[in-house]
Amino acid sequence: MAENIGLDINKITVELVQKNIDKLTVGLSKFGKDQLKKLKLKTGLAFESYLSTATKKYGYSKTILYRDKIVALYDFYIPMNLKCGEEIIDTSNVRNLIDKNKFITVYGSGGIGKSTLFKHLFMNTIVNKDLIPIFVELRMMNDEEITLIDCIYKSLNNLKFDLEQDYFEQSLNSGRYLILLDGFDEIIDNKREKLIKEIIALTDKYDENHYILSSRRSDALYNGWNKSINFDLVPLDKEKAIALIDRLDYNFEVKNKFLYELENNLFKRHNSFCSNPLLLNLMLLTYEEFAEIPEKVHIFYSNAFAVLYSKHDATKAFKRQHRTSGNLGYDEFVKILSAMSALSYMESDITFDYPTLTKYINNSKKITKIDNFSSEDFITDIVESICLLYLDGLKYNFQHRSFQEFFTAKFILNLPDKKQFDIISKLIDKRYGSLESDNVLNLIIEMEREKFEKVFLIPKLKEIRDHVQGENEEVTYYNYLTTAFRSYELNYTIMDNPGALESGKHISFLFKRKNRKYYKDLLSYIIQKYKDIYSFIELPEPNLSYKRIDIIEEYGELDEELGLINVDIDIIPNNEELMRDFLAHSKFYIMEYNFGMHLLETLEEKHRETDNILGELFGIDV
Repeated sequence: MAENIGLDINKITVELVQKNIDKLTVGLSKFGKDQLKKLKLKTGLAFESYLSTATKKYGYSKTILYRDKIVALYDFYIPMNLKCGEEIIDTSNVRNLIDKNKFITVYGSGGIGKSTLFKHLFMNTIVNKDLIPIFVELRMMNDEEITLIDCIYKSLNNLKFDLEQDYFEQSLNSGRYLILLDGFDEIIDNKREKLIKEIIALTDKYDENHYILSSRRSDALYNGWNKSINFDLVPLDKEKAIALIDRLDYNFEVKNKFLYELENNLFKRHNSFCSNPLLLNLMLLTYEEFAEIPEKVHIFYSNAFAVLYSKHDATKAFKRQHRTSGNLGYDEFVKILSAMSALSYMESDITFDYPTLTKYINNSKKITKIDNFSSEDFITDIVESICLLYLDGLKYNFQHRSFQEFFTAKFILNLPDKKQFDIISKLIDKRYGSLESDNVLNLIIEMEREKFEKVFLIPKLKEIRDHVQGENEEVTYYNYLTTAFRSYELNYTIMDNPGALESGKHISFLFKRKNRKYYKDLLSYIIQKYKDIYSFIELPEPNLSYKRIDIIEEYGELDEELGLINVDIDIIPNNEELMRDFLAHSKFYIMEYNFGMHLLETLEEKHRETDNILGELFGIDV
């Protein structure tokens, strides 16, 4: 496929556009014959120009290994599989995926290759000469207040698409598009709810097109876009991991030794690293320097950065001098990079223009009190020498956001205890939707679990307990639930569905928008981190079945058009029967709260014992 794309892409794009041009301009019959002919010509040229420009952008790539040049996508791409239930989908041909449904969501962890897969799907759609692909990087919506349709048009317009937006929107009725919405998880949390609504509206209005959306796992998305079929990107198996490394243009001797290790023991011993394309690339990068691959992710990233810092390019026999090396030692460089990463992460920035990047570096100087270097030189080093960032047009991007998360975790752990508590609290309040999809908190816990518990988790669990404590258990549970939800509702339209009754899907909880505390989000996350460690803390199965509707009917407000009855949480304490009903449906969330309170007691006792031992051994008051 690589060879065909290289030789025939211009011809293929022309054929693709001409095949679809009549359908793209249908509905414009108000124009006269000559006007319509001119509009068809203009539309065709606009799409040919876009596709020609886009294939140069998405058909080639810079990677963490190919740092001095762009490389054709198919020189290093290995087809990835997708999984839905027990079904495995081969993505080498995009038709295998889009024939399943018009609406697809692709989930995958960081570094597993979602964006690279989307580049392949874009190129493969062109080669199939059926649908016109549009590649949309959703993170563009973080930079300004634009709608999804404006973002799609801007994605075209930025790549030499010269057609008025009105005509483009009219063409969406043709059903001739595959719209690739890449990176929902890169949208800042306070814009996600609005974006989900816009995705639903877009796919409802123009439902003849095909849509594929990518994201790390997101409950908001998972529960929002219901018409989508959800697929998970399957990690590399041993055969694909070997094929990926074999295709790379890398130091011949090092690569062959690494392939031998990968075949004989590395894949088995380090499956979680080897099955992730980004981490596998980093393993090759670090293999020459560190013969052993560490078990912990944070040590692995630390080693990878050390190699990036010390080497310019593993395929060359020289090392470029850092511009900042005369002023900054390695540890100081890492401190600046960590502060810069944390500042940008807290602002949900993974892409920056030059002034914004300079601002983050200048603020990092103030935070660290290290200012004996040029911000311009620092940018040159992280882009040209270390290649942790790359320049795409006028925007700087992290080679992968996992590096930003790693250095953010390092920064937080180096703060004094009080500031560490405040920053993690702010992180949860501001980035609550990213708790499970991002790795910052995971890395903090992996690096310093004991410190995390003592400095943050125990005080935070106490804060939750004290904030919601009531005169009895019922009131306590109610107070806890009011920190997250504003109402709960019954969906009449699926009441006759036995599956919905058994799973409780006919009852849903609506989140607060204002004055919300993210206690529930934190406890959901903490359960996943601690349930196996402290398995003696009971997690009873929630009772989601529903036997009565008369209580909600009596106290709720009916929306006849939507078939919903909504009960405002504020009225619940006034009626004992309604309180019991609400708490019965909230059993899952109550279970999370109870786990958190049991965990608090367990951790307090554990740390008391540790402090007593330290006090006795060192003769100090701990």
